[in-house]
Amino acid sequence: MSHHRRQSLAIAFLVLLLVVPWAPRSARAAEPSLGEAVTLADGTVLPPMPAELVAPSVHEEMLIEHGGDAEGAVGGIQSAPETASATDGAVQADGLVVAQAGATGPAGALPNGLRREVFGFLPYWKLDATTRSALRLDLVSTIAYFGIGVQSDGRLIRGTSTGWTGWASSAMTELMNAAHARGVRVVPTITLMSWDGDYTNLSTLLNDPAARQTLVADVATIIR
Repeated sequence: MSHHRRQSLAIAFLVLLLVVPWAPRSARAAEPSLGEAVTLADGTVLPPMPAELVAPSVHEEMLIEHGGDAEGAVGGIQSAPETASATDGAVQADGLVVAQAGATGPAGALPNGLRREVFGFLPYWKLDATTRSALRLDLVSTIAYFGIGVQSDGRLIRGTSTGWTGWASSAMTELMNAAHARGVRVVPTITLMSWDGDYTNLSTLLNDPAARQTLVADVATIIR
């Protein structure tokens, strides 16, 4: 795969995968629902999520609205099949090794004593005080803020767009400071949606080297 194509794919897609030691599906315990308490391996009991926070995601609703099948999807993202890997502790999705056991991640040592990268998506519409106070920063390695839109020319959508105002808000600054204090990274998720099936803008961005470079520079700027 060419350098530019790898760069484009890295920019275009940010995948949330919660990696657990592989086992046949039949051997795994049933996953608890969001309305149930969860007991961790160390005996810690996590209380159920507040009822007002348990609801279909905007993405799941949009997937259904635009003709998709929400069955087997979480938050509108189709779950990928998991397969065993020869790599110790690794899980594969569509042939791609996404994580493996170890004490470090791509950016260095993992926080909170975690052995694997654990991404948690935080949408802009969940920056309210109730959700922020319920976040378990001790259980994640990275928080991915969702999300900041990008135009076909590679420029991020700023101004009064909901994604941008959330990223630039005092609530997000407060959350970043709290996360960084625990060693948890915070990253932006860059989006260019094509819910209507028209991929013109996405194709323009991915196939124009100048637009891709503009996006890289703009993302670097907001992270700095």
